[in-house]
Amino acid sequence: MDFEFSDEFGDDLHHAAYYAGLMVHEATHGMLLARGFDYTEETRIQTERICIAEENRFLARLGGVRADLADSLRTEFNADDWMESWNMSSADEVKRLLKRVFEK
Repeated sequence: MDFEFSDEFGDDLHHAAYYAGLMVHEATHGMLLARGFDYTEETRIQTERICIAEENRFLARLGGVRADLADSLRTEFNADDWMESWNMSSADEVKRLLKRVFEK
């Protein structure tokens, strides 16, 4: 996979920070599942809140590397932002994620 992007969306450090935050988010999903917290319709809001909180906690530490990184990548949880993802098939989700990666 080619992770080269235009400077329009930030420099290499910005892109590395974005993907590192994404990995922390997804690793948190894995940790929760490994500890018996299933991702269900009933638990998904709390699960995403936790994953975003961990992602943001990681990104906040990047402020020591470069001040703008944490602020530019930090997100707040909003369930409405996740509705499209929660209501689509797995194949459509993969297509959406790939499109998002290659548009950046």
